[in-house]
Amino acid sequence: MSNSKKKGFFLTRWFKRMFMGHDQEVRDIMKEEQVQTPFRTMLKAFLSKHTVRVGLIGFILIFLFVLIGPSYWKLDLSEQDSTLINLPPSSNFMAVPAELNGNVRDIAAGRTYGIGVGKDGKIHTWGYTRITDKVDIANIPQEVVDADIVSLAAGEDHAVAMASDGQIYVWGNTRLQQAKFSSDMTKAMKAAAKGEKNPEWDIIQLEAGNQFSAALSSDGTLYLWGNQNMADIKLRSQYQGQIAKVALTSNEYICLMKDGTVAYTGYKDKGSPFAAIPAGLEGKKVIDIAATSGSVAALTEDGQVFVWGPSTSGEKKVPEFTGKVKAIFGGRAHYNALMEDGSVVSWGNNKYHQTEAPSLTGIRTIYTGNFQNYAVDEEGLLHTWASPASCWERTAWAATC
Repeated sequence: MSNSKKKGFFLTRWFKRMFMGHDQEVRDIMKEEQVQTPFRTMLKAFLSKHTVRVGLIGFILIFLFVLIGPSYWKLDLSEQDSTLINLPPSSNFMAVPAELNGNVRDIAAGRTYGIGVGKDGKIHTWGYTRITDKVDIANIPQEVVDADIVSLAAGEDHAVAMASDGQIYVWGNTRLQQAKFSSDMTKAMKAAAKGEKNPEWDIIQLEAGNQFSAALSSDGTLYLWGNQNMADIKLRSQYQGQIAKVALTSNEYICLMKDGTVAYTGYKDKGSPFAAIPAGLEGKKVIDIAATSGSVAALTEDGQVFVWGPSTSGEKKVPEFTGKVKAIFGGRAHYNALMEDGSVVSWGNNKYHQTEAPSLTGIRTIYTGNFQNYAVDEEGLLHTWASPASCWERTAWAATC
């Protein structure tokens, strides 16, 4: 390019810059120079990429949740429950079969499962029923299926059923003497099978706990069997024949006597925290008892509820009742009180919504155990609350399940 042409080219560019603005090339160069700072580069990338914006917003939300969340949702890192170790996630712990609605004869709540018997004598199971890789509560023995079952009890690892002829059956984990009856029990059941009447084997209450069980006869005779290394399941002879009701904790039990008093009838005697009967019960007539895994409760004739034992899960924080309590029931760490008007009041540990009893009326009876609550109203309809239940309403059974 000659000198004259070069001079003409530069003059043309100068003219454009002075009077016509930058040409496209210059504008592109200047624009690029304007965004060379780190902040502007990051801002440009943020505004131009959708995934980056989403990621930043997500990070901010997580940061705020971690910072503010603990103020609203309390997390106790020291809390643990051995009964829920190594369990898979599930939402059917309380998915009662439709056949039982309006047809309940008895219900028992185990650790993570439930068993129920209809008025037709047929047994149903639900929830997580597997105890070990080889033991499953849902595998009901054929002799139990064929029997006319009238009463049930659910323990930590075994189930108990009683037939109309007085025979008791145990299945599940039976390796630790859960199914080993005493000689007196075996003799009484054999006599009952032959049709012989025996007031000592007119069973009115059946219970199951942590590797042990109990059966109470109408004449006040109490039978206890199971793993004696796990629980104090002996009975002092002076109490035999005087018992009106029994309540099981994780490894001990208390009794309501026919004279309206409460007694610890095991061999630990004063060595047990449950033997320290509250002074407030002195002179009062007790009409009902219940127990959680670590506490016991007594209901007096005037409607007062007393709770004692070593538990620290809130069971001792008995609420103020607006009406009179008719009966009490215990789960793993919570209680239910059935009021005279048919409503329900709950208290204790609420980690799994155990104490969020719905506003119910006309309740006839309650079945409580571990983290589960089942209530039957005067029309026979079943209500439930507590552990996750994917197709259950909080106030009544959902017919669409």
